[in-house]
Amino acid sequence: MDDLISESVVEIVALIGSAVGSILFTVGGVVLEHSSLQSVVAGQSTVGLWEMYMGGLALIAGLYIGYQECWPRLVDYRSGA
Repeated sequence: MDDLISESVVEIVALIGSAVGSILFTVGGVVLEHSSLQSVVAGQSTVGLWEMYMGGLALIAGLYIGYQECWPRLVDYRSGA
């Protein structure tokens, strides 16, 4: 019984952690992309391109964590497996 409870707690913590990580990376990527557009328009193309690159990486990381880590854990948790 204790093993079942501890496994459930570990799964919930892992699910919450991957969801929070996915959200943080995605929001950070959107913020960086917005900042990059402002920098490019202001004439700071080097900074803008760097921010655009880093924002793209953050968006990709957020989506990857969401679809490859968070979504399968959510499906497994909801199915009771």
